[in-house]
Amino acid sequence: MDAEAERLVGAGTIRLRAFEQHGEYWVVLQNPEGHEFCFQ
Repeated sequence: MDAEAERLVGAGTIRLRAFEQHGEYWVVLQNPEGHEFCFQ
């Protein structure tokens, strides 16, 4: 998952933070227009 998140960063998104909770892991990213989204 981290490799895919880094690929998205290379495509212009910004990695804001990562979370791990209750056995789940996700990354919060921001697209070039400023909208946040979660990648899980």
